Amino acid sequence: MRQFNKFKNTRGFLSLWERVIRFRYMITEEAKRRTKILAFFEQYGLQPTKDAFGVPKSTLYRWKSTLEKDERGHLECLNNGSRAPKKRRKRVTDPAISDYIVRQRTLHHKLGKKKLVVLISEDMGLTMSESKVGRILGDLKKADRLPKNIKLSLYAKTGRLAENTRKKRKKLRIKDYKPERAGDVVQIDTQGRGSTSSSYVQLAVHVSVWAYIYI
Repeated sequence: MRQFNKFKNTRGFLSLWERVIRFRYMITEEAKRRTKILAFFEQYGLQPTKDAFGVPKSTLYRWKSTLEKDERGHLECLNNGSRAPKKRRKRVTDPAISDYIVRQRTLHHKLGKKKLVVLISEDMGLTMSESKVGRILGDLKKADRLPKNIKLSLYAKTGRLAENTRKKRKKLRIKDYKPERAGDVVQIDTQGRGSTSSSYVQLAVHVSVWAYIYI
């Protein structure tokens, strides 16, 4: 079935359609409610509006002022604005704790928040939660105060040191894969054998065959 637009080549159609989409999705139900209340306020006055909708005087005049300040008088200005505080409280950390964490991470770059909580309690006598230590670690990382663990590779021919960067490979998944013959899909595991810890059995398993390999 052939489809066509009957408004093709109609002058002003695109701008009109953009306005329809804009007003449809940008004007919220709350903005429509406020517009209705303001219209009632302009027609019947303050006291009937307060009795009918329960909106205080200050709120009515604030909505009216917001609408008047908008140059084009768009109703989007009556949408609910962000209620996030303009001045947010900044987290303040004791410099001694920050310096201690930096020193410990310099000595042991893989030290996590769980171990740091224990070390802070033992060495500094302070009781801190893991989440708080984790936030401090995040702040120190953003401030670039934590040492970076850089692995270097030595090129024997040139004697040059270069940073060893490993690319993360995407794990291969075998979901919905149907093997055609034995050995297409293999899983390997190691289990202890006997009383000694140095004796192991390596077990290779695929879809239809069990194979035992002794090492």
